Amino acid sequence: MMNFFENNNFVSPNGVNLNDLNVDEAYFNLTSFFNSRIGVYSLSSDCKRCPFTYVTSLNKSKIVSVSTKHHMKWRFYNETQSSALKQILDKESLICELNESIEEYGIYDIAITKDSCKFSTQREPVNIYWPLCATLVFLLFLHLFIKLAWNISRRYFSKKRKIAEDEVDIDDNLPAKKTRISSIDVFRGFALCLMVFTNDGGGQYWFFNHSTWNGLYPPDLLYPWFLWIMGVCIALSQSSHRKNAVKKKTIIWTTLKRSFILFVIGLALNTLGVGPVELRHLRIPGILQRIAISYGITSILAIFVFDINISWLNGIKSILMVLPQWFFHLAIVAAHTYLTFYLPVPGCPLGFLDPGGIQDGSKYKNCTGGAAGYIDRLLLGENRLWQNAPVRITYQTSPFDPENILGCLTSIFGTFLGVQAGYILIVHRKPITRIRHFVTWAILLLALGFGLHFFDVIPINKSLWSLSFTLATSGLAFLLFAFIYYVVDYTKLWNGSPFIYPGMNSILVYVGHEICFQLFPWHWRISFAMNTHFMNLIENTWGVILWILITFCMYKKKIFVVV
Repeated sequence: MMNFFENNNFVSPNGVNLNDLNVDEAYFNLTSFFNSRIGVYSLSSDCKRCPFTYVTSLNKSKIVSVSTKHHMKWRFYNETQSSALKQILDKESLICELNESIEEYGIYDIAITKDSCKFSTQREPVNIYWPLCATLVFLLFLHLFIKLAWNISRRYFSKKRKIAEDEVDIDDNLPAKKTRISSIDVFRGFALCLMVFTNDGGGQYWFFNHSTWNGLYPPDLLYPWFLWIMGVCIALSQSSHRKNAVKKKTIIWTTLKRSFILFVIGLALNTLGVGPVELRHLRIPGILQRIAISYGITSILAIFVFDINISWLNGIKSILMVLPQWFFHLAIVAAHTYLTFYLPVPGCPLGFLDPGGIQDGSKYKNCTGGAAGYIDRLLLGENRLWQNAPVRITYQTSPFDPENILGCLTSIFGTFLGVQAGYILIVHRKPITRIRHFVTWAILLLALGFGLHFFDVIPINKSLWSLSFTLATSGLAFLLFAFIYYVVDYTKLWNGSPFIYPGMNSILVYVGHEICFQLFPWHWRISFAMNTHFMNLIENTWGVILWILITFCMYKKKIFVVV
């Protein structure tokens, strides 16, 4: 039976100490009944269409630590000399293949005989999900306790305030205070808090990492959600500029200045922890750089709006008002699609969307990302790209940057879909009508995005920022925003705490968490205890809580950092 706590205080009779393992590791106790040398190879489920890779060699017996992060297949070969890779179809001298479930802190005995491998469990693994459940329950009760204490104190002080207000003559003819759409800040704060948590380590859970290539994990949603909600704010800001008759050249100048500042901050963040940077190795792409480009182009295009006042077109007025922008952005999507599928890449097939490297027998080793990778290498050079992308480690590829130039086109389109959501808020005043429009857009975009993926037209891929990825993540953004808007601004069942506070100081939190990544009190280590998910969860969650406390204090003092 699986242990429900990450208890690694165990030493087996043959001297195996679980404290020597890292997070997501287990032990293999290998025993060979051959007189010759055995080669041990593994294949991770995270590496699609890949060969088996060499792990170790075995003569009689050996204890080996193995990764449990992803499901693994194991092969054992009778060989005198090992090779780095073994292709799937290479079964010459193969003794056996294992496809067993291996979990954290388990100890597994594998006896290799002449014609088979006998697998047994010496010590049961731990349940890595129990710490996550316990942490979520604790945070929920902590939030409820703070909320209860806050309501009691507010009720106590409100009585005194009411007495004071009764003694003051209040003018009932004062204009009503403008209502802020709180769900925007809550949405942004929610995405930002999860982004900080996952960037800090996410408790070392595999599903709190970005997908290596195709697929969609929770962290993959956060960056496009941030761009999407930025688009909502662009729409509201431009609407305000039109009402106040702000000149277009002023809007353009302000937009370009903000974009430039964000881009420069992003370049600076790329150099954290590397000392004085060698300029020819300065990484140009980055998260803030892409945000800057998406913001700049989308904001300038958002100037073009139709002012339509035809009652029978009210149902689609939010679309008609941005119809000129739709033409621009569909042209951007068309350009992205054309370059992706029809740009000739030397040595690679047209429309190549795979990771290359060791996949498919290294047939397209240097074709990683197809056109996206080629454009980056051509315009920026390999030295100016991210050198440690997950795809490079898993598939043994050349450098590839997930914030590539070609992907900026679809990120601009994703930002514009946020602008479309913003015009739903501008055009439609009834909350329930807004929610219906949000849900309709969500269904449409999700159907298109997942349809392209599951029919093998365009895979959902964060590294490429594929069109299906943009549509799917934007559809989920519409859906989540509809829910938050319903509970925060419509029914007022929730005031948005605690996410509303970091949501109102987003640039501070993002830049701050990047700068403070290795600094106390945000981050710390306990040398003998950091090899469990539980301790990593505590440390990573504490970092998020600290940023929430900082932004709460800033909110109370009405301090808001903007670019």
